[in-house]
Amino acid sequence: MKPLHFLPPAIALAIAGLWVGNLRRSIASLDEQSDLLEKHIAAARATGGTEDSAQSGVAGSTAGDKKPIDWKQAVLLMAETWEGVDDNRATMRFHEQLRTFTPDELCSLLKECQTLDLREDFGLLESAILLHLVEKAPEMALKNFFDLRDHPQSIIGWRLSKALAAWSKQDAAAATAWFDQQIAAGLLDSKSLDGKNPTRVQFERSLLEVLFLADSQAAAQRLANLPLDQRKEVLSGVSYNDLEEKDQMNLANLARQQLPQKDQAEVIARGISNTIIGDYSKITASMNRIQASPTERAACIDRAVKVSFNMLSFQRQITPEDVEKVRAWTLSEAPEATDRATGIALANAVNAKNYKRFSEFADLAERYHQAGGGDEVILPLLEKGLATENKERTRKLAERISDEKRRNDFLKKLN
Repeated sequence: MKPLHFLPPAIALAIAGLWVGNLRRSIASLDEQSDLLEKHIAAARATGGTEDSAQSGVAGSTAGDKKPIDWKQAVLLMAETWEGVDDNRATMRFHEQLRTFTPDELCSLLKECQTLDLREDFGLLESAILLHLVEKAPEMALKNFFDLRDHPQSIIGWRLSKALAAWSKQDAAAATAWFDQQIAAGLLDSKSLDGKNPTRVQFERSLLEVLFLADSQAAAQRLANLPLDQRKEVLSGVSYNDLEEKDQMNLANLARQQLPQKDQAEVIARGISNTIIGDYSKITASMNRIQASPTERAACIDRAVKVSFNMLSFQRQITPEDVEKVRAWTLSEAPEATDRATGIALANAVNAKNYKRFSEFADLAERYHQAGGGDEVILPLLEKGLATENKERTRKLAERISDEKRRNDFLKKLN
């Protein structure tokens, strides 16, 4: 796996705030965003901590002092962090303070934390303590707090799954054996009618990521022991971003070998596109490395455009230049996918923040359609329009669909 590259503390603090904001919008992006936060906390440590490290932390002590945590202040800080109005320097000082505790002391803190009424901290306080415990003693974290795996706040279970990964790096045989014991004891049995357990999928994914790099055959065998639908979910969350080139091909082949053909392209596209936002050249490089088939290439392009525009639309105003950038890239990679990629870009530019710009994007879609683009340029935006208040503008756009049946179906939905 490639080495991680850290940013200066000031940037790390800003990204920590961004992580919390994104967490509120989408728990689905939890792995990426939480991993990002941990990397930049590490950046602050590597460069000597915060500029105010000598100032008092949450407990009213210096960073190296182990006076009892002031739980009231800690909960207030976590609530402010969740709302995005916290003092980032105070948050970093709190993490620096937690870093001074031993694993046993962190265990005691977490157990004490569980006795408190923490309805307003959104799981962030327990998560903060777990972060440092997992870093120092992943085995201890798992064996003492595995009962928190189904915590209402997903980040707690995610941290515990990362503890399994960290322990596996230290002793894969012991970590795997212990996890299998928990499975045999029924602790990860499904409680839903569909037979799925999201928690087990999350832990299996963390374990697979480690086993895959250490022993690809062992990883393949473990994956093969899972039901088909769970294999898809496990592989869907594995990112290609930090993998060496040869490992990217091996991971793609794992999907090709162990998943039904109808699921292969989707899973590969998720792995390639999820963590490479906006840099289409990296998508191209990854597609080339895995020798993506035309079907896989089209899926990667669709997914990359969808994720990029969804994220970008929350950060700033989408411009026609952004759409042109997608078109230029798609024309060079898969010309036949250009119309669909354009439609996906326009549809995902219209989110809760920009829904009033629907007419503007509809005008742009019409221009591309008039210039020779197919119906796929406008269909994704039409689907989005049906869920908004833009019925009249949607009707005008629907009248341009060349396929008579599709056109009539859309117009009926608008009546």
